[in-house]
Amino acid sequence: MLPKDGETKQIYELEALGIYQVFNDKGGLVLDSIGEFIDMTGFDKGVYFIKFEGETFRFEKTLDKPNPKKSEFPKKLIYDPTK
Repeated sequence: MLPKDGETKQIYELEALGIYQVFNDKGGLVLDSIGEFIDMTGFDKGVYFIKFEGETFRFEKTLDKPNPKKSEFPKKLIYDPTK
């Protein structure tokens, strides 16, 4: 779960290990899992509600999703062995 060099993670830490659900602002279930940490890196900006141990917590994600890494390979073939 640790980020790689140059990568940013957006993690929400729960009070303890347990079953949780994450809902978006329209009430739609986004995630249903077990853990102590919720990786919200891939979530869109917005308000989310985390249901944990019978309580509901409001969380506002203000950072955008990270941009996918650009390919390290060139887009055009530089060397064509058939020529």
